[in-house]
Amino acid sequence: MVISKIAFRGVEAPKEQAKAKVKTKVENEAPEVDKKMSTAAKLMIGASAIAGVVALGIAGYKGKLGKGVQKMLGGAEKGADDLAENIRKPKGESPNVETPKVEQPKTETPKAEVETPKVESPNVETPKAPALKPVEEIDGSDFSKLEGELNENGYKVIKDADGNVVREFCPRKDGTLDWITDYNPNTGNPIKQTYFREDGKTLYGIDDYDPKTGNIIKDTFFRKDGKTLECINDYDPNTDNLIKQTSFRKDGKTLECINDYDPNTGNLIKQTSFREDGKTLDWIADCEPNTGNLIKQTHFRKDGKTLHLIDDYEPNTGNPIKQTYFRGDGKTLDRINDYDPKTGNPIKQTYFREDGKKVRCVIEFDPKRAYKEIQTIYYKEDGTVDRIVPAE
Repeated sequence: MVISKIAFRGVEAPKEQAKAKVKTKVENEAPEVDKKMSTAAKLMIGASAIAGVVALGIAGYKGKLGKGVQKMLGGAEKGADDLAENIRKPKGESPNVETPKVEQPKTETPKAEVETPKVESPNVETPKAPALKPVEEIDGSDFSKLEGELNENGYKVIKDADGNVVREFCPRKDGTLDWITDYNPNTGNPIKQTYFREDGKTLYGIDDYDPKTGNIIKDTFFRKDGKTLECINDYDPNTDNLIKQTSFRKDGKTLECINDYDPNTGNLIKQTSFREDGKTLDWIADCEPNTGNLIKQTHFRKDGKTLHLIDDYEPNTGNPIKQTYFRGDGKTLDRINDYDPKTGNPIKQTYFREDGKKVRCVIEFDPKRAYKEIQTIYYKEDGTVDRIVPAE
């Protein structure tokens, strides 16, 4: 049963710009000074120590310090002797005093460890949608008792905190529930539509829609109990055309057949039928995608794998044009029946020997009269004609 499409009117959701609460932590205080001596300080002290050693060397030369102290200073004694030697030179000669080279320490500016302020994500609260009751639990036998407020169309609607419609109930004329539509509150597009039988509470079918585009993507139909699956239809989200139909047996679980459709034309292109176990192939039918007409049907034996029969059809008229039978192995030819493509009447039957290659006999028919035999031609092992027997 086909359910006609229902035009939906989306309810535009007012968009409220939520203010982002950003917690910023700015550290204006100077970084804590390390109690240990910095590298720069150590270098400065080292420079002072070198100058001090020179001064102590001179003082030692003048007798103000003992040699023990000079020895302790590590090389100060030698520095004093060199200095004294230069001082003894006659006037006019510049004393050859080597000024110790003091390397300027490379001062590294201490890197202040500044903590990057943590920016928290905006605390945007999405409007809370009301808790919706599962459609399977809804009793719509009395529409007036359903939750929601009445709108101008006589439907009952449930809205979220922002006033967006999230569910809509449609009544029948007799006061029972006909269908329920659930909406995406952000886009106003339908996301699911549930149909009920005449009692208003037994499930009949469910349509699922793409929440972004509002296009149908699947519908599911149930048997009279409202629980057992009957079939599932899948649609192309871009064209809305049916692309697959899966039918189940009476238990609602075992596969019966699968129909595949062309997404552009919506025409049937393939039908796959299963045996009672729902797994073993029975037959496959191939159709012409532009017309949907049957062009070939392949039958399998009980194992679902071995070929039994192939039927070929004329794509424009749908009439059979050839039947090919195989032996038990599914490969060796048994016989071929040829038909008139215009009338569908048989014109010839060809029987093969056990090898499936050599012809045993050919029965010819009158193409204008259904199954009216004309004659039978028998062949020898070497393929030559043995005899011709006219029909009685």
